[in-house]
Amino acid sequence: MRSLISNVRTKQVIRVRWCLCIAGVLFLVIGLGMNEVRANSQGARGGNCYAGTYLFKSASNSLSMWTFTKDGNVLATSSVQKTLNFSDMQGVWKVTGPGEISALLLDFSFNDAGEPINVARLDVVLRRASRMCTKLEGELTLHFFEDGEDPLDPSTDTGEPLRDTLEGRRLTIQ
Repeated sequence: MRSLISNVRTKQVIRVRWCLCIAGVLFLVIGLGMNEVRANSQGARGGNCYAGTYLFKSASNSLSMWTFTKDGNVLATSSVQKTLNFSDMQGVWKVTGPGEISALLLDFSFNDAGEPINVARLDVVLRRASRMCTKLEGELTLHFFEDGEDPLDPSTDTGEPLRDTLEGRRLTIQ
């Protein structure tokens, strides 16, 4: 009888240990998954505050809409695209300091016949103008890269850059 009781207890101990082992593995897997979720929710290295769509107005009086994604991409379109013959802008952004982000966007410029003539590079520094990132303000520098120049290497640009300032407000549903 004692060996039967001992055998049952041994099986129970093994089951408990097995359950604890499985629980430990699940805890580890779920914990790692949650760390991944937390990392992704931080956007472009802690810049989750900036993610969203903004309406910008430049000092030169153009309007544009920019969307900053949580993973560090930025998409933009401008009210002067048709007039000045250029495409939508696409690029990346990251947090560069307290309350500050930098963005790099590229677009294609076309002649009147619709043929590509250069790649434009927009380097932007934006600062929070409100606590909750509902307003941004900053400066931009625009370079045009002709054939033989590399838009990913600003030192290859032989032209004179254009500079402007801009202010933006986040789109929200009231």
